Amino acid sequence: MESTTFTALAERAGRWWTVRIPQIEGLAVQVRSLEQAEMMARRHICDALNLPPEAVRVDLRTEASMLPAVAQALQARQQAMRAAETAARATFAALEALVADGSTFQEAAIVLGLSPEEITEFTSRLQARGSRQRTTPTGPGGPGIPHGPSAPHGPAASGTSSVPGGSAAPAGPRARGDTGASNGPPTGPTGLPQRTRSSGGQPVHP
Repeated sequence: MESTTFTALAERAGRWWTVRIPQIEGLAVQVRSLEQAEMMARRHICDALNLPPEAVRVDLRTEASMLPAVAQALQARQQAMRAAETAARATFAALEALVADGSTFQEAAIVLGLSPEEITEFTSRLQARGSRQRTTPTGPGGPGIPHGPSAPHGPAASGTSSVPGGSAAPAGPRARGDTGASNGPPTGPTGLPQRTRSSGGQPVHP
């Protein structure tokens, strides 16, 4: 749900604080402490505009925020928070790259100079990422059936190899003639049958 930000101006009134909402004419509320200002301002804004609480954001400001030193500190804090978010994303990417390159997580933490708190945080994030990646993919054969290069398919899965002309020949040493007996009689250097002891009266060709 989209939210709208309203500015709440808090001014000290004796022992109380008066909180005004400039975007809504005439809307003001008094609170005893500044800690209550944001909550009470949001409640009155929701009542005035008939909005749910999650649709309202309150930017609380006081007269002290107009001081140059306070304004500078607030701006520096906002910049630091944005820089910390950018550094966290870059650190996580560097951890993944180091681990993928063969480093252990401990080695990557030393390289990046992580504190114990950061090690705990990034360990949780890496474990969460790993649990998502371990989800079994669904292949063409249904859930749990591997797909891609690891799945055997084609002629190699049936133990045959393709030969020219579209026919299939058995794969293995016999197809190459390296070892094992052939189906026909042995041949000589010329390719003609060669007589052996068991070949009987077969002619011998020079």
